[in-house]
Amino acid sequence: MGCGDDTEVHCSSALKSEIFEKLLPYVAKPGQYTGNEINVIRKDARNVRVRLALAFPDFYQVGMSYMGFQVLYHVANRRSDFYAERVYAPMADMEERMRALGVPLFSLETHSPLADFDVVGFTLQYELHYTTVLNMLELAEIPLQAKERTELPLVIAGGPSAFNPEPMADFFDAVVIGDGETLLLEICDRVGRAKETGQSRQELLLELAGVPGIYVPRFYRPIFSGDGSFQSVETTQAGCRMPIRARIEQTLPLENYSLRPLVPLIG
Repeated sequence: MGCGDDTEVHCSSALKSEIFEKLLPYVAKPGQYTGNEINVIRKDARNVRVRLALAFPDFYQVGMSYMGFQVLYHVANRRSDFYAERVYAPMADMEERMRALGVPLFSLETHSPLADFDVVGFTLQYELHYTTVLNMLELAEIPLQAKERTELPLVIAGGPSAFNPEPMADFFDAVVIGDGETLLLEICDRVGRAKETGQSRQELLLELAGVPGIYVPRFYRPIFSGDGSFQSVETTQAGCRMPIRARIEQTLPLENYSLRPLVPLIG
C-alpha cells in the first residue's frame, strides 16, 4: 500500500508531490527514496504519541545492510503508540536538487520533514559519519547545535562511536551509551509524557539525564589539560550521573527480531 492511501497513513501530500514530481525523475536510483520496500511498516502518523525518525548517516545501500537498524525499526514499531520511520543520507545528485528547490530532508515512510518528528535518532557506526550527521541536520533545517534548539525534535545518537561522544557532544541533545533496544523505548515514553503534560524541553532533558545509559551533554563540562588535550568530564547539574555506564542487554529476546524484515527493491 502506497503512502497516498489515507486509510493507513497520513502524508505531507504537498511535499510528497514535490519529491515525486520534481526530484525523483531526475536522480539515479530513485527507488531508494520512495519507501516502498517489502514489509515496510505503515501507520497513521496522526494517531501515535511519538514519531521517531531513525537516521542512518550514510547512503541507502549502506544503511539497509545494517541489521541493527532493522532491530530498532522493529522494536519501536511493535509499540502501537510509536511510529518509527527511516531516513538515509541522500546521494550527491539528490542533495544538489533538494538544495536547489529548497526541499527539506524527509522520511521514507510518509515523506514528512524531519523537523516534524519528536525524536531524530542517528546511529554512529564510525567517525566518518560525523560530518554527514551535520549535513543531514542542515538539510532537515534543524539547528546544528543542541543549545540552539528550543523545541522538538530531540536529536539523539547511539551506536559504536557513541561510546566516545565528546567530538559530537555539542550537536546532540542526548547520547545513548550501550545497547539501544530498551533505551530507545524509554526515551520515546518520556518524550510522549512530556508532550502530554507540557513538560519543558529542559525538564525533559534533565529527566533523561537521570536514566542509566543516557548522556545529556548540556549538563556536563569537559576538562582539558594545559596542552589542550582532553582529560575528563564533570557534571554541572545536580542529579546527573557520573560516571555514565553503558546499558548492556543481557539477553536477546526473539521478539526483538522481525520475521518480516525490510527487503529493498533496488540493487
